[in-house]
Amino acid sequence: MEVFLQQCVNAISLGGIYALLALGLAVVFSIVRLINFAHGEVMTIAGYAIWLALLSSVPVVAAIILGITVAMLASVAMERIA
Repeated sequence: MEVFLQQCVNAISLGGIYALLALGLAVVFSIVRLINFAHGEVMTIAGYAIWLALLSSVPVVAAIILGITVAMLASVAMERIA
């Protein structure tokens, strides 16, 4: 029963992440009327930044803040270059 409950929590968490990604794409599409394929790349860069920070024994809250900062910097860099 414990494994089942853990899998339910995992499914809800993963579903929430997918919902946030879809919501981000929908908001960008509704404002710009253009599909931004770099949206997924920015989320992947942020995820890798958080993962590397956690491997370096950075606290979870600081790792999340670092991931958000890296995502913002990557977005600005993509906007300026492209």
